[in-house]
Amino acid sequence: MQKINPDIIIEAIDEQLTNQNAMTLLNGFEVIVDATDNFSTRYLINDCSYLLNIPLVSASILRFEGQLCVLNYKNGPSYRCLFPDPPSPEQIPNCSQAGVFGFLPAMLGSMQANEVIKILLGTCQVLSGQLWIYNTLSNQLQTIEVERNDSLLETFYEG
Repeated sequence: MQKINPDIIIEAIDEQLTNQNAMTLLNGFEVIVDATDNFSTRYLINDCSYLLNIPLVSASILRFEGQLCVLNYKNGPSYRCLFPDPPSPEQIPNCSQAGVFGFLPAMLGSMQANEVIKILLGTCQVLSGQLWIYNTLSNQLQTIEVERNDSLLETFYEG
């Protein structure tokens, strides 16, 4: 990346994200990208993003479906507005158990990169307040409007 743009600074962080270090590790970034494969980490990243007031570009995949959304962007909804509580581990299979259609990670990663660029440019319409869902079997694209739930957020983060 530095060969393409020598003015950028790349800082590798070789540390596992935990409840104890997440706020410190994520603080100071302009955008956070979540490409994790488990709900506990996804909620941890979202909560830090909300508390630090840093936009979060989140994607998830399972079997033949991918989801993408921009969260905590300019007073937009949080992941907890979509899903207030994490599911129990028994409710949702992980990718290694259920499988993933091969090109979905690349597709969703590209879409995430697109949203990050739009956020950094500040001049484009960002996928905030919407959950984008793509089903590869039916080739159906669905967009669900997501409202910010201030009472839920206040209860969770201040209560």
